[in-house]
Amino acid sequence: MNKGKSKAMNRFKPLSEPETHSEYLLTNIYLLLIIENHILNKPLDTQVGLIMPPGLNYLPSRPHTNIKFYESILVHTKSVQFEHFTRDNSEEISYLKFRIQKVLTPVEWCSLNSSIQHSPFMYQQMIIAKDKPAVTINYKDYMDAWRNVLFYQDPSSKHSWYLTFIKSIKLPLPTWFMTDWWTKFGPSTDIFPATVMQAYEKSNLSLLQFMHQYSIPWILRWQYATHDVTKNNLGSFTYLSQDIYSKWWDKFNCVFITKPTAPPTPLKLSEFPSLSSSFKDVVTKPNPQKESSSSINLRYCSGYS
Repeated sequence: MNKGKSKAMNRFKPLSEPETHSEYLLTNIYLLLIIENHILNKPLDTQVGLIMPPGLNYLPSRPHTNIKFYESILVHTKSVQFEHFTRDNSEEISYLKFRIQKVLTPVEWCSLNSSIQHSPFMYQQMIIAKDKPAVTINYKDYMDAWRNVLFYQDPSSKHSWYLTFIKSIKLPLPTWFMTDWWTKFGPSTDIFPATVMQAYEKSNLSLLQFMHQYSIPWILRWQYATHDVTKNNLGSFTYLSQDIYSKWWDKFNCVFITKPTAPPTPLKLSEFPSLSSSFKDVVTKPNPQKESSSSINLRYCSGYS
């Protein structure tokens, strides 16, 4: 094995936790855009290759914005802690941890640079990665980082995301985050074990408050698919979609949630440092194989049409 290969393999941590065995449930269908008639009859992976930009699984709003760029923004602003785990000393990612520390509001974003105090959408120079030159970004890029970074896929297309809110996060969160990110990537209560569901129903908390208060993680993965959608009197159209699945993490100790002495209000806030490693530069398309589901809760979130 050459030294370059060893260095690349060491960028990621070995698998340290067993995978969950709960069933994935379809929790959101994100409609990307309408598939044009001339490619409708082609295989799904061919359609994806003809529609999506090379190496990306999202439609970029500006050039030269890859997954590594978006991860760097979230790390630099101490919004998210990333950890990547591999299996059997290989570079194939088994799962990725995504610990949410904070979501900056427009006002907090402006506070990062006194020259843009009146407009978060003014561009500013920011160094978001070590040993890299400053880049020109604004608050829209920060929002796009949240929207796009989870659409990373490695060559196996079998990895998953472990997501959780760290108790340091400040609530309430920005409206765009709630109506966009949480609607798209948040879990469904259908993944809860019965005892946790009972505790949730008695808590009088929103789902996000409940997940935050007890730092409950959820496991997420996604895949490409197609869906026919009827638009009023315009007829039926076929959309390329990203179907998002979530499930319960079986190793989570839920005893302190269900016992009578569980805390009735969110815990105190504190600060946590940010940890990160980099994504691989090359992002490939997933294998569009459906996950089976016995209970489906659809939350539609339209993209470009």
